[in-house]
Amino acid sequence: MRFRHWDLRLATLDPGVEAGAQRRSRMRLCWVLIAGMCSLLSGGSLLASATAVRVDKITVEGNRRTRDQFILRELDFKRGDTISLQELSDRLEFNRLQLMNTGLFIHVGMNIREWETATNQISVDISVLETWYIYPIPIFELADRNFNVWWRDYDHSFRRVNYGVRLYHFNLTGRRDQFKGVVQFGFTDKFEFQYTPPFIDRKQKLGLTTGLLFTRQRELNYGTLDDQQQFYRSEGGHLLQRLRA
Repeated sequence: MRFRHWDLRLATLDPGVEAGAQRRSRMRLCWVLIAGMCSLLSGGSLLASATAVRVDKITVEGNRRTRDQFILRELDFKRGDTISLQELSDRLEFNRLQLMNTGLFIHVGMNIREWETATNQISVDISVLETWYIYPIPIFELADRNFNVWWRDYDHSFRRVNYGVRLYHFNLTGRRDQFKGVVQFGFTDKFEFQYTPPFIDRKQKLGLTTGLLFTRQRELNYGTLDDQQQFYRSEGGHLLQRLRA
């Protein structure tokens, strides 16, 4: 019985049968190698995708005056961009400082609100606390060279004083556009308006300043006598008017 079994084993070792078995073994080995390479490549791509995230959404909160468009323009990334995980923390901090440097906010927070691990998508939340944008500054200045001249030589006359208000607005329409207004009366009447938009081109890189200035005064200095300035005053109208645009 054992013999018969041994003969059977020897019979299966026929050269033709052995060659076929070797071919089948090689084919199985090739398929195993191909499957292994595919698995390795697939695993590598998943690993590569896990090293970066995609910005799916950017939300802005706390901006009562400043427009979302201006805040998003200051960022160096936008919706749909891919950011490396190694750079994510530094990029968020860099952009937080960029917003702080605009001078429009006293606090900026930038955090990740949602993180979809299956798709490696994140939602970035930006929270801001706006600063005060309007600054009125009173005007009270002497038309003379110094206080002593005004007090001693001109009997501290109030008509030789300029008084009024300057108004500055550093975020007029929410785009970091600046406005300056001056209303002044006294020795020299002055009315000035100046507007500086943040940009005028589509790429939002170029800006300009437009303004209007009107001044007028009743007295003119025509010379000096004994180290004192001599003025001529008109009671009927203004001697000098100037308009600049």
